[in-house]
Amino acid sequence: MAEPADHWLALGSNVDGEDRLTSALERMARIGQLHHVSAVLTGPDASGGPRPYRNQLVCLRSALTGDDLIAALKTIERQGGRSAERMAQGLCDLDIDLLARHDPQTGMQEWSEKPLRIPAVRRLAEQAGLLPAAR
Repeated sequence: MAEPADHWLALGSNVDGEDRLTSALERMARIGQLHHVSAVLTGPDASGGPRPYRNQLVCLRSALTGDDLIAALKTIERQGGRSAERMAQGLCDLDIDLLARHDPQTGMQEWSEKPLRIPAVRRLAEQAGLLPAAR
């Protein structure tokens, strides 16, 4: 297992959002330490769907990396009710996207651009100091 690294995660749900996000945090605490948990922001579906999303930004320090981390997060999504069938109906019970990974040993940081296209996630990342505030 690798040395612990900080993983910045964007959580989202358009179904019982706050309950789903709270349950996800409890499950994430089993695979690492939660170092930052933002407030929950509610906003429109970035893809134009009718249901509002609740988004949250989390920093998880975990020794899991790569495929092991992704597998653990996918398990948490499934435990939170996510399924292909529900997604096809426009119901996102739980979505967890890896936004950034910061290795405290090397100072290296890796970013994923996809979640930053969601306005609420970008706003949360700015509030956490991960990104410069938009002007």
